[in-house]
Amino acid sequence: MACRVEKPGKPDPPEITSTGKSTVSLAYKPPADDGGAEITNYVIEHREEGLAKWTRATKDTISKTSYTVTGLTANSVYEFRVAAENKAGVGPPSEPSQPVAAKETVCKRARLCTPWSYN
Repeated sequence: MACRVEKPGKPDPPEITSTGKSTVSLAYKPPADDGGAEITNYVIEHREEGLAKWTRATKDTISKTSYTVTGLTANSVYEFRVAAENKAGVGPPSEPSQPVAAKETVCKRARLCTPWSYN
């Protein structure tokens, strides 16, 4: 009897690793439940804070657990979410990331610099 493959589970929210003038870099982990098949793609979506509609960041296949979203509006605040895909389809999306502005990160102490350290 063949194993039944289901859609993957819900990943944890993505983490913001860096920001740029019109970019935000994300890192995320595979969901605990892969649905019984290899994860072949991650679907990244974003929305401006306060809006209801999510927009897919790219139609390209994303096989890695990190991605830089490009084409964002400078100084706008965004939330991000990720969903995993296997041969059964796309699973449920994660909860949203922490809101973050798409802007250059400027820090006095580079080694302690995070997207939230703006002074």
